[in-house]
Amino acid sequence: MEKPHFPGDVFLDIIEGIPQAVTITDTETRTIVYANPAACAMFGYPTKSELEGRTWFDIHPFDVALVVVGLHEDRATGPLTAAPRIPCLRKDGTSFLAEVSALRMVIGGTHYGVAFFAERTEPPEGEAALHLGIDEALREHREIASKVFNTSPSAIVIARMSDGVFLDVNPGFTELTGYSRDEVLGKTGLPGSFGLWTTPEDQKRLGRELEANQGTARIDARFRRKDGGFFHGVLHARSMTLNEPCVLAIVSDISDMKQAELALFAEKERLAVTLHSIGDAVITTDTAGRVRLMNQVAEQLTGWSQDESLGQPLAHVFRTVDETTGDSCESPVSKVLASGSVVELGNNIVLVGRDGAQRVIADSGAPIRDATGNILGVVLVFRDTTQARRAQTVLRQSEEKFRALIEQNADGVALLDEFGTVIEWNSALERISGIADSQAIGKPVWEMQLLVQAAMPGDAQGPEVLRELFAGGLSRSDSSLFFRNQEVTVARDGEEIVLQQTTFPIKTEQGFRVGWIIRDITQQKKASLALQKADKLESLGVLAGGIAHDFNNLLMGIFGNVELARAEARDAEVLSHLQASMDAMDRVRGLTRQLLTFAKGGAPVRRVGPLFPFVRRTVEFASSGSNVACRFEVAPSLWNCSYDQHQIGQVVDNIVLNAVQAMPQGGCLTVSAENVVVADDESPSLTPGKYVRISFADQGPGIPSAVSARIFDPFFTTKPGGSGLGLATCYSILRQHAGFIAVESEPGQGSVFHAWLPASEETPAGQTDSKEHPHRGSGTILVMDDDPTIRDIARSLLERMGYSCRTARDGHEALRAYRLFQEEGGCWRAIVCDLTVRGGMSGEALVSRIRKLDREVPIIVSSGYAEDPILADPKRYGFDDSLPKPYTASQLGQVIERNGRREPQP
Repeated sequence: MEKPHFPGDVFLDIIEGIPQAVTITDTETRTIVYANPAACAMFGYPTKSELEGRTWFDIHPFDVALVVVGLHEDRATGPLTAAPRIPCLRKDGTSFLAEVSALRMVIGGTHYGVAFFAERTEPPEGEAALHLGIDEALREHREIASKVFNTSPSAIVIARMSDGVFLDVNPGFTELTGYSRDEVLGKTGLPGSFGLWTTPEDQKRLGRELEANQGTARIDARFRRKDGGFFHGVLHARSMTLNEPCVLAIVSDISDMKQAELALFAEKERLAVTLHSIGDAVITTDTAGRVRLMNQVAEQLTGWSQDESLGQPLAHVFRTVDETTGDSCESPVSKVLASGSVVELGNNIVLVGRDGAQRVIADSGAPIRDATGNILGVVLVFRDTTQARRAQTVLRQSEEKFRALIEQNADGVALLDEFGTVIEWNSALERISGIADSQAIGKPVWEMQLLVQAAMPGDAQGPEVLRELFAGGLSRSDSSLFFRNQEVTVARDGEEIVLQQTTFPIKTEQGFRVGWIIRDITQQKKASLALQKADKLESLGVLAGGIAHDFNNLLMGIFGNVELARAEARDAEVLSHLQASMDAMDRVRGLTRQLLTFAKGGAPVRRVGPLFPFVRRTVEFASSGSNVACRFEVAPSLWNCSYDQHQIGQVVDNIVLNAVQAMPQGGCLTVSAENVVVADDESPSLTPGKYVRISFADQGPGIPSAVSARIFDPFFTTKPGGSGLGLATCYSILRQHAGFIAVESEPGQGSVFHAWLPASEETPAGQTDSKEHPHRGSGTILVMDDDPTIRDIARSLLERMGYSCRTARDGHEALRAYRLFQEEGGCWRAIVCDLTVRGGMSGEALVSRIRKLDREVPIIVSSGYAEDPILADPKRYGFDDSLPKPYTASQLGQVIERNGRREPQP
């Protein structure tokens, strides 16, 4: 039959509940460590605490205590030893007889004596008989005490109280110290005597404790053996009287225990140093989850000190909640005890400190086991990961921003590892290269055609060169692949594009990387070339404007003198030569006007209206007399434009003339017009908006690409005798109209010129044409010009028309002449003044002064800068009309005729 198993607590309950008195004594220290309720009642002590922690010498006379202790001295464990009658004392001083049985046991390496007491209740035969029995028992036990004294393995000493002289020692003393009985009797044991005490202070301490504790004492001290060695001992002493006051002392060697304690203390110190040195927080608990130990880091994180937390439930000290839900977490002790192994206690755990502070932690728990594998408790190790979590969050956000920046970047971005494998490829690079990221990522760079061309332009062995470059793993020192803002031309889908690229090394935790940034600057390059061309034209225009002004003044002198000569000539041949000269000078004037068209400040005189049928008439007139047929394709509801009819007519003339010259054997010129809307970023040369596009498509031989790149440059021509100003003038006129001109051409396929003019939503204005006719008039006209030749020519031309003329060289002279003639009672018919006067008052300043004196006199502005804004809109600046130089007598007469003097306003 199998024996039942009872838990240890059951036997404790039995001992607590039985009527027999039971005590347990530590045989090394003679200290009572346990007394059951029956023992407390037998000896007259109300509570256990009054018995536990005391020795038998504290509560009994020496000889009785010696007998009880002697029952525990048997070194072997086994059957009970017993004493039939021992006189015992209660707390109140009364005595009784007891039968004592004792058993020695070893628990956890410590020796204990278990004593069982049974009170002897013999039939009383009177008080005398009772005392007789006690006296006999005392005599018997004195004999037993004597035997115990002589046979006890513990050192027992009897010394005189007054001076500490040894009166007797037992054989156990001799065995422990090496001193014989004869060597110590009559001596004190102090240094200078036989020297048992290592310091006099220890003996004095014994005396003080005996006096303070009513004749009992317990001290730990270091004692000297006869051979010079030392041992640690615990000394239990009690005062007694043997003819004189004496001290009974029992000394036990606790050197092994001290060494064990020192070793344990050292181990604890090492453990404490270790726990306080590590950076992680540590808490240990027993199996019930009560805190037993905390290191400083745990104190800081929880807000609990070691002393405050000792014995507290772990949940009070180590309060954790789920970071996501805020719910309390399961007890880590329960998890560890359930698994019996190391447990990671989960993610997203927040430790709530005593002050309410919250910290994200990473923690684990493990069981604490003894030598036999039994679980004694749990150790928790945790650390504050709040900053690490924040750093991870910042890093993750940084990576997300980095990827967003790469993905949203207008530049193409690629990232390669040290072996040339593509690991990043953004959408902009997909657009530039035509290669999707799914086709690029994970592939070697030498398989990416666009990158090969960019890195090794013009090298047919580019893929092999790159493969060899990355073969051993590229490093920062391999500078051949690293360049900054390098421009390279590559082929894509049959056309050449210009790329700007930068490559650079990147050192990461994952290893070496190569960053590659590519920007498509094809349109930027085209825009830059267009801007350079515009700048070139503008610079040339400034020069041309200045030259044309002076040239027009010279032409004015030639025109006037030839006209005067023609008026005086009578010979037909002379007249013929003079007319030929006038025709030649008229062509020179046309060339000058072409120069002024793209001169800076040559503003067009615009009117809002439809382009057709004006363009049709101009095309037909320009192509008349040639063998080129014209065909028109005009979209319905064509938008109106704001344009200078004279200048746009020039554009059409030049383009049609080029087409006719390109088809000497005849052909067809197709002129088409349509409404177009230019979107954002569609054209670098046009502002987004509405335009009318006119296209001129010829059937000529086409234009080589090398020529078409320069076709709009001033003075560039491939025609013998050409001026190189025709298409340059077209370009300048359209730019001044906020439009643009471009050409499409391939050799053998003809050419198409496209002209864009901004559409206008304004209401078209009416236009009138002036007619030339001979002119005669009368009255006095004031001419102001800083060129004496022009003054003389103007005077002669006006006088031949019947006018009287006075002249002035600048505005100041003109004002004086004006006032003088007024004082003479004259009335001016008109004033013709030069716009620009070197070193004097200009015509613009003069007109503001004259208008203060006379608001009715016609004032006509004249200038060699024929495209000056004032000449384009003279009334805006206070003038009545304009007369560009050089002018003929007929043109001078017409402008005076159409600007008759106004009647004074009432």
